[in-house]
Amino acid sequence: LLQFVTGSRRPPVGGFAHLEGFNGGVHKFTLYASGEPKDSLPRAHACICTIDVPKYSSYRTLRRSLHTALSMGSVGFDDAAMAGNGADAAQPEGMEALA
Repeated sequence: LLQFVTGSRRPPVGGFAHLEGFNGGVHKFTLYASGEPKDSLPRAHACICTIDVPKYSSYRTLRRSLHTALSMGSVGFDDAAMAGNGADAAQPEGMEALA
């Protein structure tokens, strides 16, 4: 899960308080409740250390969907990261942070 969300196999030296995103800034490991359909898989943004999780109807569905996403091992980048935008990434639009 750590590698899926951050791109790193190990926590940073000093712990998660020192987790760096794509631009060298510190980014907290964060879960967001996404507005995606409930049959969508969780989606990771390693550049900002976040994972978007649909609002599943049960823990079992969450577990199965997360396992499927981790098994697939696909990696993608958002347009800002691909364009080399050095601006600090904020919370994705339309997402609410999970407590």
